[in-house]
Amino acid sequence: MLNTNRKTLWYGKLDTPNFSNIVLFDPELPEPPKGKLYLYNHDRGQVVQYVHDLVSPRLRDLTEQELAELQEGIANHWEGIKKEFIRTHTIPSRSAPASAPVSRSRNLDDDIDDSGGDDDFGGGFDLDMDD
Repeated sequence: MLNTNRKTLWYGKLDTPNFSNIVLFDPELPEPPKGKLYLYNHDRGQVVQYVHDLVSPRLRDLTEQELAELQEGIANHWEGIKKEFIRTHTIPSRSAPASAPVSRSRNLDDDIDDSGGDDDFGGGFDLDMDD
C-alpha cells in the first residue's frame, strides 16, 4: 500500500474492474492540490493527477517478480517524463534569482546636454507657429 510520506520511489499497480496499470509514486514531484495524488502511469506514459481517496484503495504493491521485470524499464522512461513534469508544474519563486542583474541607478541630469549652445537645432528654423 502506498504511503505518500515515503522518501523513495514506490512502484505499484492500480487495479480497477476494467483495467490494471503500473504506477509509480515519486516524492520529488511538486505538491499536488489538496486531496489529489500525482502518480506516473506507465501504461499511459504520463503523470496523472488522481483523487487520493478514490485511488488509494485500488493501489497495491508490485510483487517482487513484477518489480524485477518492470523496474528498469519504468525507471528509464520515468526520468525524462519527471524532468518535463517538474519543469511545467513548478511554480517559479517570487524572489529574484541569485544571478539576477543588478540595476544601476541613473542620474537624469546625465541626459541633459548643457554644452552652452543656445540653438539645439544648429540651423535657422523658425519655431514661431504664428503667421
